[in-house]
Amino acid sequence: MDGNMQRFRPELPVLVSLALVALMRLHVSFVRYFDSDEFAHLHWAWLIAHGKLPYRDFFYYITPFFQWSMVPFFWLPPDGAVLILIRIWQFAVLGASAFLLYRITRQVTRSHFTGLLSAAIFAAFPMNFDKTVDIRPDMLMMLLYLVAVFLILESGKNRRALVLSGISLSTGILLLPKIVFAVPAIFLLGIMSHPKGILKRLGYVLAGALVPVVIFAGYLSATNLTGAAFTAVLRDSVAVNAGKQAFSPWKALSPWPLVYVHAGGPSFPWYVNSGLWTLAAAGLFGLFRKHRRFANFLGLYYLGGVIFLFGFPAPYLQYFLPLSLFASMLAASAIADLLNLVRNRLSPALSLALLLTLLTVLTASFRIQYQERVASGNTNDEQMGVIEAVLSVSRPDETFYDMVGSYVFRPDGYIICCHPYAEFVHLLSTKPVSLRESLIASQTRFVILDRTGVSLWKPLPDDLRFLKTHYLPSRIWKLYTPGSWFACSAGTCHWYDMEKQLVSPVPATSFDIVIAESYTIAVSPPEADLTVNGRPVSAGPVRLEAGIYAFSADNSVQNFTVQMAR
Repeated sequence: MDGNMQRFRPELPVLVSLALVALMRLHVSFVRYFDSDEFAHLHWAWLIAHGKLPYRDFFYYITPFFQWSMVPFFWLPPDGAVLILIRIWQFAVLGASAFLLYRITRQVTRSHFTGLLSAAIFAAFPMNFDKTVDIRPDMLMMLLYLVAVFLILESGKNRRALVLSGISLSTGILLLPKIVFAVPAIFLLGIMSHPKGILKRLGYVLAGALVPVVIFAGYLSATNLTGAAFTAVLRDSVAVNAGKQAFSPWKALSPWPLVYVHAGGPSFPWYVNSGLWTLAAAGLFGLFRKHRRFANFLGLYYLGGVIFLFGFPAPYLQYFLPLSLFASMLAASAIADLLNLVRNRLSPALSLALLLTLLTVLTASFRIQYQERVASGNTNDEQMGVIEAVLSVSRPDETFYDMVGSYVFRPDGYIICCHPYAEFVHLLSTKPVSLRESLIASQTRFVILDRTGVSLWKPLPDDLRFLKTHYLPSRIWKLYTPGSWFACSAGTCHWYDMEKQLVSPVPATSFDIVIAESYTIAVSPPEADLTVNGRPVSAGPVRLEAGIYAFSADNSVQNFTVQMAR
């Protein structure tokens, strides 16, 4: 029996667990609903792909590197399938990150098994679930950082590897500057790994790091965006985040709803998450005994990461992604040490049983989270329906608005397309026109209220009043179009908003049209008489230009609707 155990490859069950998690992740990429941040990144990429310039043509406060990476997808015909393709690309980025983590762990620990286990833990890490599925720059940022770490470890005297590591590190920082906390750690790693000729090696790294900076500076200069970009990134980004609610990073480690399971409270995935962080702490201490140089790198890395978390306390789980990635490596190292101890002091069979138990726990935890993400009500069916409706009912040049960007493939009715602008618009370096003015000027015919949009529906009070009083639910799923609704009694009518709330106690004798279009005036009951500007209302669409229209209703009119005929 012991002979069979010795011949058994412990990598096999790890690969099985990794494959199962990968298949579940791939399925989630196809069906899970799109987060509001995903729509923002997707819509910005679509705008850039169609010739719009960030900082000038639409409100933007980060660098466009992540959007540039998605531009080729938006050269395809507009369709919801494009969004799924980008989700699959994000899955590939995750897979590449897991592979590099495996390679780095294998090099540091000299163990193929520990490397595979680190990849399996990272793939199933409970805290990472949603943020590694989402279309967001964090995962690509980490992939580029891992590339830089890998090249530093492998470089030796290879100048090309050093230049490429600088390019990768700099691109990652420009993609998402939050990784800047880890720059001192990677320089320390380079110094400790190859102390001889460090200044020359550092020169190659810095030369590579300048390449993306020069490219970006050239782009800004060629498009005359340098001043606007600096203002947006250095000032407006602060304004955007100033409106966010303070958040303790400790909450992310508590049984917080939406992170592990939707019900909240202690759950199996939360216990697994807590166990992995505990093992990671033990693994860091163990690594100091076996590979002090890399342990020093991780010590400085985590010091910078923790300072960053508490220095910028915001409710963003993705801020933990850089920490949980290397925590997977450390937890794998601790588990490998434990398994070796059990095998050497007790028995190989017990070591194998412990490994299988740990992998079962890890996979079962992931499956619990997976089942919630693919359950009815958490899928993207509704959002894909909105995309289909947008493409079918509107022309490519017609503007939309929903504070989320869920229409993706259409231009915006407001310069701030993808944020609850009321939180920060008063703090911006240049205050844009009001939402009301912009929607009228752009003749925005469509407003979307979907499951994501509702949660962010926080316009300024005057803008919200305008939206509620000048748009109504259309016959098309989730789309609201220009219109007004009136309830009448004995010839006296009152104006009601889209939620059937009374707009004013004063009887209405006119309605205003702000979007010139063909409208249908539907009277209930149909045989009742209603006149508009002295003319009886007839069946069928009628062209109405912007302006005020007087109406008169006879005593039999119960209600009537004026709404865009689409």
